[in-house]
Amino acid sequence: MDDLTITTETHIQARWILKARDETMSLRSLVEKYKVAKARLFLKLRDSADKKIGKASIEIRTGRKWSVTMADEHTEISLHHQFIVGATNKGREGPGHGQQRKDREKDFPWYNRR
Repeated sequence: MDDLTITTETHIQARWILKARDETMSLRSLVEKYKVAKARLFLKLRDSADKKIGKASIEIRTGRKWSVTMADEHTEISLHHQFIVGATNKGREGPGHGQQRKDREKDFPWYNRR
């Protein structure tokens, strides 16, 4: 989290602001836990061993602002892009200094080496 500078005139105001900040931080952690739980449920149902459950278009209700299916699609697209681009160099690294992935078949189901 970023550093925060608080300036108040009295210690009572400082206490009130710190209490409000703590409540906001706890709300953020609750939202994050909610999103993780919904994503875990979605992945369990989608990758189920039972073919009927995996093929069924089960809709998980998440609300208006965030959708678990959109988050999953965005993650799949970014992983596919990462696979296409490959390892990139950072800073002044030369070619061959980046980490090479050896397990592409397991991580990316669309990868076909034939």
